[in-house]
Amino acid sequence: MSDRGNIVIDPRSHKGWRIIARDMVGKPFFVRVLDNGDAWRVYLNGKFIESGSFPCPANSKTTFRWGMYVGEHVVAHNMMYFVSGATVRTLKSAPGSH
Repeated sequence: MSDRGNIVIDPRSHKGWRIIARDMVGKPFFVRVLDNGDAWRVYLNGKFIESGSFPCPANSKTTFRWGMYVGEHVVAHNMMYFVSGATVRTLKSAPGSH
């Protein structure tokens, strides 16, 4: 989420970030990301947003980071979010198909 409350997606395809929702500060939303290590798809509030492919490096492991990603930046605003229903499982179909 940007400083202005916009939710952005970075598909890692070097196409750049894209706004998928605006003015979301203080508003609840549901994000679902499906990824099989190659193909992925993203849903926002049950609506399909985008899919693509980003092959993971050989011998990579699935990991999760629950927290803000700030890198070298100072945290400009306090943020609180909740994660529920997170799972890791094998998908029966490729995430790019829907």
